[in-house]
Amino acid sequence: MGGKSWTLDEIEYVQANLGVLPHTEMATRFNRTPGAITQWANRRGLSVRIWTDKPECAHCGIVCAHAHRIYCSKECYAASRTFGPDDEINWTVKDEGYVTGFARNHPLADQQGEVRRHWHIFWEANDRADWVIEAKESGASIHHKNGIRDDNDPDNLELRMSGRHPRGWAIDDIIEWLENMGYKVTLP
Repeated sequence: MGGKSWTLDEIEYVQANLGVLPHTEMATRFNRTPGAITQWANRRGLSVRIWTDKPECAHCGIVCAHAHRIYCSKECYAASRTFGPDDEINWTVKDEGYVTGFARNHPLADQQGEVRRHWHIFWEANDRADWVIEAKESGASIHHKNGIRDDNDPDNLELRMSGRHPRGWAIDDIIEWLENMGYKVTLP
């Protein structure tokens, strides 16, 4: 193996700062390349993630896992940002009949910052619960019971998990299906 040998001070510093400091910063401190830091960690089987220049969380200040994120977690996002009433989002009706708005930092926004109002209303009706965000991320859909896409009354909205049916399954349908299969379903 080539390259210069590691001193005890360098080894202790790198071990203490892996996953905390960007490896580019550690490399500069010891006049080494970032690849040397990565290689040193890999050779020792360290499972600590080495952060490249990722942004700090806008709420708590720790390094974010993804370069494109502003907050490190949903908890930090929720703690740092609250959404006001609907009039703070400029809602418009799209050609397909859904009401959408633009709010880039909204937890239900897509990559372009577009939020579908039925998701926003359902989230609000459920006290901005994280499970609503997780359901959307896992492929769930919101069904308009009366078929009118711009009728976003909470009583008209039904969460459907993805499944064999192209538009998903209603919770009641899932329970009925499970009971027909012989399972006993106990609701919380």
